[in-house]
Amino acid sequence: MTADQEVCEQLGLPEGSEVHHLRRLRLVDGRPLALMENWLPLTVAELDSRSLETDGLYNILRRAGVDFRMAHQKVGARIADAEQARRLKVEQGSALVLMERTALDSSGAPVEFGKHVYRADRYSFDIMLVD
Repeated sequence: MTADQEVCEQLGLPEGSEVHHLRRLRLVDGRPLALMENWLPLTVAELDSRSLETDGLYNILRRAGVDFRMAHQKVGARIADAEQARRLKVEQGSALVLMERTALDSSGAPVEFGKHVYRADRYSFDIMLVD
């Protein structure tokens, strides 16, 4: 697809660049956990539905030579709209955890931008802070 301005900015691409665009529903124990939307530069890897149905996105990217080193991640909250509620099997207006992430490779180049929403009743963060 042609990336919008936000995606181009996050991936460091010129306006109007073509990107891979993935929309996925993550299940755990057969129950919906997250709606995941990701954008990747076309040059990062060749992606197809078959490989994405049998393996994780990051595994595919690592095999393609992507050397993940760092990510900038923002976490927040949002209220489920009608589509999110239907797909996640929650009531419209339910609380969701929102996560936006831009992953960088060892050269500092952006290789993936993601916007994910998680069911707040099934997802939590475990963070260790070190001095």
